[in-house]
Amino acid sequence: MAHCIILVQFRSYDHACQRNCHERLHHCGAPQRLHERSNTAAAGRQHEGVGADYVIMTVADADPRDYPYAQQVVTDAIFESIMPLYCNLPPSKTGCVTDRVQWNIITYDVNGNSVISGGPTSGAQDHSCAGFESGPPIIIVQPSNQSVNSGQSATFSVDASGAAPLYYQWAFNGTNVLAGATNSTLALPNAYTNQAGAYQVLVYNSLGGTNSRPAMLTVNPGPAATNGYITAVLRSECTSDPTPPPPVGSTRVGADYVIMTVADADPRDYQHAQQVVTDAIFESIMPLYCNLPPSKTGCVTDRVQWNIITYDVNGNPVISGGPTNGPPYHSCAGFESGPPIIITQPADQSVNSGQSATFSVDISGAAPLYYQWAFNGTNVLAGATNSTLVLPNAYTNQAGTYQVLVYNSLGGTNSRPATLTVNPGLAATNGYITAVLRSECANAPTPPPPVGGTRVGTNYVIMTVADANPWDFQHAQQVVTDAIFSSLMPLYCALPETTNNCVTDRVQWGIITYDVNGNPLISGCAASGCQYHSCAGGGAVTLSPVLAVSSGSTNVGLSWSTMASDFVLEESTNLVNWYQVTGPMATNFDAISAQMPPQGNDHFFRLRHN
Repeated sequence: MAHCIILVQFRSYDHACQRNCHERLHHCGAPQRLHERSNTAAAGRQHEGVGADYVIMTVADADPRDYPYAQQVVTDAIFESIMPLYCNLPPSKTGCVTDRVQWNIITYDVNGNSVISGGPTSGAQDHSCAGFESGPPIIIVQPSNQSVNSGQSATFSVDASGAAPLYYQWAFNGTNVLAGATNSTLALPNAYTNQAGAYQVLVYNSLGGTNSRPAMLTVNPGPAATNGYITAVLRSECTSDPTPPPPVGSTRVGADYVIMTVADADPRDYQHAQQVVTDAIFESIMPLYCNLPPSKTGCVTDRVQWNIITYDVNGNPVISGGPTNGPPYHSCAGFESGPPIIITQPADQSVNSGQSATFSVDISGAAPLYYQWAFNGTNVLAGATNSTLVLPNAYTNQAGTYQVLVYNSLGGTNSRPATLTVNPGLAATNGYITAVLRSECANAPTPPPPVGGTRVGTNYVIMTVADANPWDFQHAQQVVTDAIFSSLMPLYCALPETTNNCVTDRVQWGIITYDVNGNPLISGCAASGCQYHSCAGGGAVTLSPVLAVSSGSTNVGLSWSTMASDFVLEESTNLVNWYQVTGPMATNFDAISAQMPPQGNDHFFRLRHN
């Protein structure tokens, strides 16, 4: 029976902790290989490894699944003995070297795969480097820029490492030393326009000193709220809450949003906020949003959210919701002005012969807008005068570039040429039944190759085995045999491995079915099971799937690959007694997920082979 990695320890369920847990697991990550390991653990020896943003020491050779014993042998004295190694690390490119030091116990199997991660017996609290540093000061976290309204508070802080005691002196605009500003944090409780500028801190000790980067304070003129900011916000679903809100009565246009502070009122009285932020106000600022140029984030779209966001007097968001009436999204149609601007370019397409291909463009500009599509630059397509171009049955002679001219009375612009690739071969008339070799971090390939064809991607191999009903997964498991997977293994195992291309020795044998247009429908395991396979001779190895964590506004999300559908999610509060999670699970094409509400205290989750 295969057991799985315990990935998550929740110390508390406030949002900050959720974000920290997410960052620690997915950004700072546990070391994935032991220092100086061999095929068997080095009995009776202790080894230390210092990474770019971690220190790891192998304390004992013991059963990696006996976590109570691990907590006995990894004592606080051991953690304290290696603290100086961590506390003198230079700042890392990942930003994961901080003064909030986790003491973690991680167990690994004999192959160096992590098994259990948790805290010591003394608790899961963070520890400070105070008293463990040496040498001259090194700035780990620089002060960040601030933007506040007149009368709001502004705070700058620095995180530094070095031999104690450390001394601080803040200065304004380079030369104006601030009397009494001698701590790691500088607070300006009531910032006004004459305090806008650059703030910098000198950190020093007996061995030397260093200056931080200048952090800019922007103070927006205008009346600050005394109760709270009630705002109307236009944005798409991928844009975060704008901060800070503009002064009362003012409007700010960002790269992918528009915000207007409508009133100074209680930010927790949302019913009143819905009364004062009327549809007329939203409509009055729609032209500002609808004439935004395309943003680097891709978050300027024609799906415009009308949001009411309330903020406290310090500009922190309190409540976010919708107006009293109307749909959640609104179109820019009728609100644009000026010549056409392309917001979303047509994307390249790759289809099999006989499949449909669709190109589309999203435009902002004064109505009416006109469209004309062309093939390979000069061949104007008769009747192709809409924002979307559909080729219902694409064949090889239609492969090439497709471009659209968009124009109105004020001017015109051409889209980028989008390339259509038409794969020759037999297209499916029922659906594509495919064998796919990939690791858990590689997405499902699209489109599938023609029937009988094989395609080798950068991090996958896919073969279309049959043309059959894509909803009959039992039949798919019958026709996609282990012999087919074995025949494809040399192609996958010859792929080059890079740091980010998801080619690993944990090879999934997956069956993916697609409809006749190449859209994936069902993803599952081979009939022989969901185990991973190794490139060493192609043998099957049962390995632990990865349990991922993400933080939300109210819940914590847990997810794992659909290729591990024969594993069950379990929870525990003490790492001894485990109970299967019986709440609702959601399954999309590539992942199984669960939303866990706040539990309080220490809480652990794992996957267990069923």
